[in-house]
Amino acid sequence: MAIKPIALKCVYEMYENVRIPIIGTGGIISRQDAIELLMAGASLLGIGSAIAYHDMKAFGMIIEKIRAFMQEEGFSDISDLVGLAHEERRERKPWDTSI
Repeated sequence: MAIKPIALKCVYEMYENVRIPIIGTGGIISRQDAIELLMAGASLLGIGSAIAYHDMKAFGMIIEKIRAFMQEEGFSDISDLVGLAHEERRERKPWDTSI
């Protein structure tokens, strides 16, 4: 899906600049898509693209696959995934510009 990289970039950048809940939407058709948007900083997901591929069963399918991923990786709460891609950046000092 061509829109997912754009959605991912937007969510990632928004998470860096605002402290409000972010809805990640655009191009979610799989567990990986959903998890990437959560890790980029989305605290909610809007799933529409998956319906075109999997019909209304997409919602339950993606939820179950996210649960399986969390169990496999040892996450107990979905909120533990939100913003995970930013964790390393948070540990740096604000004046540290090395990336």
